[in-house]
Amino acid sequence: MFDFIQPFITRVDDCTVRVSAQQGCDFAKQIAGDFNPIHDHDSKRFCVPGDLLFVESVRRLGLYQSMHFDFLDMLSADVNVVVPSQKNVGQHSLTNTQGKPLVGIDIKGKPFNNQQLAAQFAQDYVKFSAKSFPDILAPLMKQHKVMINPLRPLIIYKSMSFHIDDPTATSIQLKLDTHELEVLGKRGYARFRFNLSSAGKNIGHGEKKLILSGLREYQEESMNALTATYLAKKNQYILNIA
Repeated sequence: MFDFIQPFITRVDDCTVRVSAQQGCDFAKQIAGDFNPIHDHDSKRFCVPGDLLFVESVRRLGLYQSMHFDFLDMLSADVNVVVPSQKNVGQHSLTNTQGKPLVGIDIKGKPFNNQQLAAQFAQDYVKFSAKSFPDILAPLMKQHKVMINPLRPLIIYKSMSFHIDDPTATSIQLKLDTHELEVLGKRGYARFRFNLSSAGKNIGHGEKKLILSGLREYQEESMNALTATYLAKKNQYILNIA
């Protein structure tokens, strides 16, 4: 079920968890296939992957028909995170021990009484989510003639949400539907919509939003180099664990 998340998050007590830089880095690479440099354990700007917090939230709260996650602040390593203890519809949040919200969660609809399905959906979403760069974002940036700073690339998770029509579904598959990028000065707002299906039948939809910082004029050579560096890093990691 959710056993796959255990190596990547440390339980402090019943309502508190903590993630080290190495745990966050390992989750990003091993589970998500995400090689965003802000998830490297030795990065000065390290932040815990939002998808790791998403998985822990679903593990704690359960899977419901409609869930919305707002990623409100970047989480540094080794910070105690207070997680929700009530499993019900309504608004919840992950906070630090001073009460500052890190992730806002809004739950509606009926719960899925299937922990295995919840775990599989969470893991499948994480793998889907990690394909944002370069698969989707690189062509979008080229289309809009902008690119992130190749020396300090920064792509931040803003939110994700989904709605599932059928709370009795026993399997859920995710597939990208549409994607777009809105450019406002040096910031870009990317939106990816995805469809949810079960046994070939459409049962819902979802959306992921990202913020791209430090945009500048698109340069083909720089963008190709950035993409090549990312893919080389990913391929080298795969070779090392093979």
